[in-house]
Amino acid sequence: MPWTYAIDRECDVVLVTVSGILTGAELSAGARALIQDPGFHPDIRIFLDYHAVSEVRVSYDLVEAMASSRVYSAKSRRAFYVLPGFAQGVVRYYQAFAQAGQVEVFAERDAAVAWLNEGVAPEKWIE
Repeated sequence: MPWTYAIDRECDVVLVTVSGILTGAELSAGARALIQDPGFHPDIRIFLDYHAVSEVRVSYDLVEAMASSRVYSAKSRRAFYVLPGFAQGVVRYYQAFAQAGQVEVFAERDAAVAWLNEGVAPEKWIE
């Protein structure tokens, strides 16, 4: 499965890695597993590394539905690291419909990490 995640409880962040061909079924299953994980909470920061996605087979209806879900709080931050192209367009579509929290899209990993670390105590920074 190209959509995997790990929760770093010390830094209070989710690290998502996506690669290859991303399907709607894989995206839905991964997101569902994440929000059911005992370490997940609505304020958590999420770093989504989509830079290795080669193809996206996800409907815009699914993207809009996921963005409209209310699982995140106003405090949450989701940073997508994605290279220019179709995958970036899909993520920007998600960003446009996100109902809660802050969602930003970055073409550079360092910029995404720096944004996620803003306002966070240094001992919780990710690299």
